[in-house]
Formats: sequence, structure tokens, C-alpha cells
Amino acid sequence: MTGWLKVVGLGPGHASLLTPQAAQALAQADVIVGYTLYVDLVPPELKAGKEIIATGMMGEMERCAAALACAQAGRNTAVVCSGDPGIYAMAGLVFELAEERAVSAGQALANGLPKASGLPKDSGLPKNRLHKSVPIQTGQLQAEQMQAARPPLSESKGQPADMPDIEIIAGVPALSAAAALLGAPLMHDFACISLSDLLTPWEVIEKRLACAAEGDFVIVLYNPKSKKRHWQLPRALEIVATHRTAETPVGIVRQAHRPEQAVLVTSLAECSPEDVDMLSILIIGNSSTRRMGRHMVTPRGYMTKYRHRE
Repeated sequence: MTGWLKVVGLGPGHASLLTPQAAQALAQADVIVGYTLYVDLVPPELKAGKEIIATGMMGEMERCAAALACAQAGRNTAVVCSGDPGIYAMAGLVFELAEERAVSAGQALANGLPKASGLPKDSGLPKNRLHKSVPIQTGQLQAEQMQAARPPLSESKGQPADMPDIEIIAGVPALSAAAALLGAPLMHDFACISLSDLLTPWEVIEKRLACAAEGDFVIVLYNPKSKKRHWQLPRALEIVATHRTAETPVGIVRQAHRPEQAVLVTSLAECSPEDVDMLSILIIGNSSTRRMGRHMVTPRGYMTKYRHRE
């Protein structure tokens, strides 16, 4: 019998912004899997008695594969993500790996190959390590381990009989947390764009930036900078500046709702990459966005419409 697999959004990181549904999923899980930094955001009482599987940066494939294997072995498993799991996080990868395993299982059955179920022997995956974080270095799990736990197919449905139930538990997205701290910058149409070119070619990112700027969208920038990526943010601001005035408000929120939180409202002309790190969200206003004291606000249009009627 398989366990369930839930991809859980932790929100920005403060316990007060963890949803009751997310807390319940974590409380009921046997195993919690995630990036080390995000596992650290889980309240200690929700980690007590659990097996913890943590990976570092670039360990996305390993941790999602480990989570699927644990669930297929009958253990209720939670994959934790910051913000919302369906926004630049792990929800999509979990579905992709599950689909790949299902297809491989079908091919194995059709070819008369042996069917595997549960965790393989000597899989390298940690077992029964309560209260301990078990780090998995990138590349540590070999290909055969990641392909382990191939499920048999159900005769009636043509689907893997022991493929786990996958559920996505929504979390407070980083853009919502940042917007709330800035005021009301997302009251009208907006576009979210990640500046990380690790998985998306920079040429594609530039095109999206140009189109969003030309379309007068408020622009939310995720992953604006990292230790190895410094030039993308200045280039992005340069692209947007061709369609915005120098006075356009720009909001920068670093580590929202965490102890190191910093909030700044500046202008497009004065926006400095030095105020930004990899845990920052930038919100660039549209042609209607304006500063109101320490806040930035994008009018929805109510005042214009209803005052005009008067």
C-alpha cells in the first residue's frame, strides 16, 4: 500500500503565515523532504519524530525522487517549498517524475520485465532516522536509485497500482508577502518573471521582460541575483527603463517576514542591485503606480470611474 505525497507551501517562512492545511499535512507526514534552508523553516514541533531528508542547492531531482520512493514504500511524505509550491517550486517536478516512473513501469510490464515496488535494497535512502536531518549531496543518488521503486500497473486502469496520491498544498506566495509589505502594488495586471537563466535561456527571459514592459504590466522579479549571477538584474532594469519613466516606483523586499527582513521603496532610476540579494523580490510599477508615503500603490481604477460618475 502506498503512502501519500503532498507538496507543501510553507509561505514566506514565519510560522504565523503557515496555513492550517500545510501544518496539518506536516503533522501527519512520516517523512519531510526539502532544501535544507526550507526544512529549517518548518516549526520544530512539526518535525519532531519525523524522518528528515534534506538536500542542498541543485538537489531538486534527488529530493523529489527520494520523496516519490518514500511514498511508494508506504510512507506519508511531505515535500516542503517556500512560498507556494506551484510558483517556481517543486510541484511541477514531482508530477514530471511521477509521470516518468509511470511510463517506465508500463514499458517494463509490456516487455515482461520484473516489477519493483517500494524502496530497493541498498538504495542509499535514509531509513528510520528520527529527529535527524539526512543531507543528500547533489549527484549522490545514482541513476538506478532515482529510477527505483517502479510500480506495477493496475489491470483495470492501465495506471501504476502503487503510484502515490499527489496533492499540492498552497502556501502564501513570496510575491503576495512582498506586495503586502510594500502597500498595494499589484492592484492591476502584473507579470512574474524569474531572472534565473539556469533553466531558461536568457534570450527568452529578455523577450518576456520586453513584452511585459511594453504592455505596461507591473513586473514582479523573482531570483533577481545570486552569488554567481550579478549582471542579469542591471540588464533587466535597463530593458524595463525603455518603457518606463525614471520616477517609476520600485519596491524591494528582502527575506519577507523573516528576522533579516528589509523593505525599500525607490525609483527605477535609483534602484541599486546592491540592495538586492538572492532572497529578494522586486516589484516594478506600471505607468499608474505611485508612491504614497512609504508605500507604493497601483490604482485599480475605482477612484477614476466612480468619481467621474459624480
